[in-house]
Amino acid sequence: MTKRAKLLIIAGSALLLVLITVALLISSASKILKGQLEKALGENFKVARISLSWGTVEAEGVQFLKDGKVEASAKKLGIRADFLTIFRKNVAISALVLEEPILAFEIDESGKLHTPLPPEAAGEPKDGAPSKKSSFSIHVKKLAIKNGTFYFRDRRFREPNRLEARQVNLNISNLSYPLADLLSDIDVKANLTGKLLSGTLSVTGTVNMVRQSFNLALDGEKLAAVNLPGTGPQARIGRISFRAACQGLTANPVEVADLNVEKPYMRLVVEKNGVLVTPLRNVAPVENKRSGKPAAPATKTAPQTHTTIKKLRITDGEVLLVDAKVQTPPHTLRMTDVSVTVDQLAIPGRNDSSSFECALSIPGKESTGLLRANGKTKMESLDTQSKISLQGLDLTAVKPYVQKSGEADISRGIFSLDMDLRVDKRNLHAPTKAVLRSLEFAPAKGAGDTFMSLPRSAVVSFLKTNNNEIKLDFVVEGSLDDPKFTLRESTTRKFALQLGKTLGIGVLGAGESIIDVTRKGLKGANDTVKGTAKGLQKLFR
Repeated sequence: MTKRAKLLIIAGSALLLVLITVALLISSASKILKGQLEKALGENFKVARISLSWGTVEAEGVQFLKDGKVEASAKKLGIRADFLTIFRKNVAISALVLEEPILAFEIDESGKLHTPLPPEAAGEPKDGAPSKKSSFSIHVKKLAIKNGTFYFRDRRFREPNRLEARQVNLNISNLSYPLADLLSDIDVKANLTGKLLSGTLSVTGTVNMVRQSFNLALDGEKLAAVNLPGTGPQARIGRISFRAACQGLTANPVEVADLNVEKPYMRLVVEKNGVLVTPLRNVAPVENKRSGKPAAPATKTAPQTHTTIKKLRITDGEVLLVDAKVQTPPHTLRMTDVSVTVDQLAIPGRNDSSSFECALSIPGKESTGLLRANGKTKMESLDTQSKISLQGLDLTAVKPYVQKSGEADISRGIFSLDMDLRVDKRNLHAPTKAVLRSLEFAPAKGAGDTFMSLPRSAVVSFLKTNNNEIKLDFVVEGSLDDPKFTLRESTTRKFALQLGKTLGIGVLGAGESIIDVTRKGLKGANDTVKGTAKGLQKLFR
């Protein structure tokens, strides 16, 4: 036998030995993984079949049972081991794949979270026994969830209070138990269904679960929220996208950049008592049956998270206002083509200046009113410098707000206004120019007909001799801390007073009449608003 032949035999034998060793290691890794999986699942789990392949354990038909009922399930659970670490205390899993899992989570009326997994599986001590710190750890290089279904319900809130996520596909890298200071890549897509929230969402980026830091991009399409019987979704968004980053929730603010909201829709309801009902208010916390007070989350209060939004942009929006306070049946006011741009916004509010621009249209029978506003404001103090322009408003679209019960019926009218609004130390000062054109009334019911508490006949006579228009200059003033002050009320009152002066009649009487009516109508709303929200309401109502 030649020397070369001997070398080939030796090399071949060594290679065969290595292959046999690798095969034994892989087989041992699979058997160990299978044993650990069966032990981890425990007696409450039911598995249709557990199979072994090279370096992989697969469990099919996994079900977790509680009191004989299926609490969670998965079509298949696959684990691919890194066999070189299987005999160590720090085990590495190359890949963990969960196919078609179904899980449900719930928060009860007291704020306690209920999960489908047993306490020991969630890392909680069993039967109140103290937990034992283990040196065993697992590192998962890649976790994948395919076509998952998740349910979440918060019973502290009114129905609809159930969120359903279907066709959930998630990929995340670098997971460890116990948690380690690792940066993980995440990519998740889901279809949301149900009456609370529906649409599609996708999130990509990186997270560090120990530091609670993240850098994520979110994109949502065709979102609809709070779908109520009879009126449908109370809010919709055609598309929303933004980036959010934080170096740690406990010490750093969340920075949101390029928040774009396309084609949003919101339905707002003003009740007879003046209370404004927003979409979220429809699912506000239910009252505790024993105490009669709203159910509250757990007593432990989490630290407040500060959020800074850089560049908020809203385009092609719509607001539907259903106002039951001004008339019965409720008056419906549509505001379309809503656009808003804000360069920066802090939550909670800070005293940094934010530049803003906004516009909206109010459709009417003869014309469409265009409202524009731009300027700067400080959200904490509400110090504001703004120019407001309202052009071509059809008065018939807002008739209940300018025509009081029993007054002359407005059949036509176009209103325009320019206002230079300033708020300094919570005191408002707003020089205003207003023009009322082509004002017409339905046939008079009697000699005592009035318009804004002024004689109808005097208003009609003035229009005939002044090219069918009324031009008025006046100044709106008031304190945001005055519970009787709102911008709409004061503007209406000043307009009526100036009109009375122009006509040379009943100035004081007209002013008092309007003050009395609007004061009573707005009292209920003012009593429900506090802090910054109260100041904003005074500015824009």
